[in-house]
Amino acid sequence: MKQIVEFEPNVPVQVALAFGDGKIVEGRSGSRVMYSLVGEKVMFLDPDVGRKIDQLGVKARQPFCICKGQTGRKSDGIEWRVWVQDGIGELGDGTFAVPRQAGAGVQPPAPVRAASQPPITHNGDGSRNGGQGNGRAPLEDALKTVIAAVHAAQEYAKSIGYAVPQFTSEDLVTMANTLMMQSGRGK
Repeated sequence: MKQIVEFEPNVPVQVALAFGDGKIVEGRSGSRVMYSLVGEKVMFLDPDVGRKIDQLGVKARQPFCICKGQTGRKSDGIEWRVWVQDGIGELGDGTFAVPRQAGAGVQPPAPVRAASQPPITHNGDGSRNGGQGNGRAPLEDALKTVIAAVHAAQEYAKSIGYAVPQFTSEDLVTMANTLMMQSGRGK
């Protein structure tokens, strides 16, 4: 069974549609639009909110944000806001972008040694040939840097109310390889 997305007042929720449009369903409180979402989730919205999503032109798998706005006064009612966060979130090609903010608690990545340095090789008996002084291979440094960056990105996304990005082991290796290639070019 799919998880139903619940909307808390004044807390933006980032979602991505599994399909380009919703389905009208009848419920206890009248007509609702049911949207299947990426990640085996589903959300039910009033038709007016569904029209806002349609007007926004959101495509399948494109992340966007929804916020159930309330002031706390019953007379004000609920104002739903729907928007696409420019340059933030999953970009549709498997990558994830987060805003860069000074002082956001994210540490700069550890320096990665140039790929032109001689590699560390293990001789099979625990001794090293061509050691680097710290006993670590460039790939190990790059992977540690990537893991720290991914952790910081996940914590930051959580702190600002965005869906926490999930990275696969393939994503981590790709990022580490990118760091190593950039290091080899002196970037």
